[in-house]
Amino acid sequence: MSKRPILFTVIGTIINILGAISPKLGARCALYLFQSPRGKKLKESEIQYLESARFNVPNGQPMISYYKWGEHNRSLLLNHGWESSAIRWKPYIGKLNDLGYSVIAIDAPSHGLSKHNKFNAYLYSLALYPLIQHCQPEIVIGHSIGGFVSVLTGAEQPQYQPNRYILLAPNNKIKDTFATYQSLLGMTDRVMSVAIEMVKDMTPEGHAVEYFESEKLIKSIPVPIDIIHDKQDRLLPFSESKRLEEMYDNVTLHETDGYGHRLRSLDIVTQVVSLVENHSA
Repeated sequence: MSKRPILFTVIGTIINILGAISPKLGARCALYLFQSPRGKKLKESEIQYLESARFNVPNGQPMISYYKWGEHNRSLLLNHGWESSAIRWKPYIGKLNDLGYSVIAIDAPSHGLSKHNKFNAYLYSLALYPLIQHCQPEIVIGHSIGGFVSVLTGAEQPQYQPNRYILLAPNNKIKDTFATYQSLLGMTDRVMSVAIEMVKDMTPEGHAVEYFESEKLIKSIPVPIDIIHDKQDRLLPFSESKRLEEMYDNVTLHETDGYGHRLRSLDIVTQVVSLVENHSA
């Protein structure tokens, strides 16, 4: 097993010390960390690209940056992942416009040009509601946590269900993501169990962490779901997407090999665009 980076060890030790004093205090510290992305700083050219596409959405959240490229009758929504931004979709946008879609997107809370003091899947989903209601996208594409949020939003807003989802390396169980962070930081089971219990406080409905599972939410989604997942993904296991395909007839898994979790490749762009084009035919 590779050595844990010293910074992570230090952070985990601090959380564990706080947890020994008060499990709730340690858990709050852990949850604060989990909800505090350190997104890559955007280049000036990237900021200008995003700024040029900003548009106002009725009832949109004032701290969220909403974007639209193209003026077509049909729209397509792109949801980025953790510590990313809408700029990740730049290689896709022109090609999707050429297929006759307006492309819409947001920077998730605490990401890109959006402002917020924390991030989680529930807040991401809430930020999307006004955009989805206004534009009613025909197709939704999401990467990583953006893929999970696509499913979460579709399950909770069925009246605005798109015709298809294309998910790139999506999360299945958010609880598994907690386990990854626990391992990374060396946090104790005691602190982590309290942190997981405190997830209920993040939503007005009091949803437990078990609510945030794609394999449960997909039960409410009747439309086709294409998943692209790489067998070499070291962050979110390929086996989880394989499990979703085995569970649901409307899920089709397209496996890749050698692109990792980020799936940053012109080959992936071509594959996604081809799926959209086949849907549009």
